Amino acid sequence: MSGLLFIFLTFLTFYLIWSFYYGYKKNIKLAKDISKNLENLFRPKDTSYVWLGGAVGFRALYKPYEKDLKQILVNLRLQPRQSIFYYLIKFLFLRSLKDNIQILYFFKKPISFEFHAIKSFYNPKIFNQDLKKDKEENFKFLYSSFLSPKLYENLKKLSIKLLKESNIKHLAITPDRKVIYFEFDFNNLNDLKENLEISKKFLKEFLNLLKKSDS
Repeated sequence: MSGLLFIFLTFLTFYLIWSFYYGYKKNIKLAKDISKNLENLFRPKDTSYVWLGGAVGFRALYKPYEKDLKQILVNLRLQPRQSIFYYLIKFLFLRSLKDNIQILYFFKKPISFEFHAIKSFYNPKIFNQDLKKDKEENFKFLYSSFLSPKLYENLKKLSIKLLKESNIKHLAITPDRKVIYFEFDFNNLNDLKENLEISKKFLKEFLNLLKKSDS
């Protein structure tokens, strides 16, 4: 074995070991920081976590104090920073790769309609094929045909107002699970906090819209 090859293999071995432990520790620390931010935002009376693959992310279940909510489910999916070739691949090909979070607010009372606000660049799987479709600005909207025109317009305006400058790429209100769903990518903790606050604000204004429509 030549000296240069030995040096190269030694360097590669140290790099692989370093990248795994560095990425693993970074993901664990990030996941813990995110869980603290979520608990500070939701102020739950009970929590439970299931860690996914060690450092891939977690699934969290929060029992809130809010009288309208049954529970809050969070799915966190982190970039595979512990992968031995992650930093090299991201540098060369995937600089836009980001962490991802899904938040589901489960309601106690039934929701009678379905509504989606989706950023135009995103194409999630929508199982209900009977929804009406609409477009405005950089959003695609799908909604139940029986949804009142006034409530639909109010939801559309609220979605554009709150989500336009956010990272939230999919908002869904679905009756089968009585849930409001948010999905977004984020770059850092400040980015995460801003979008979490937007989801809470939408939830509050959505409840106000429902009360007005029922009155």
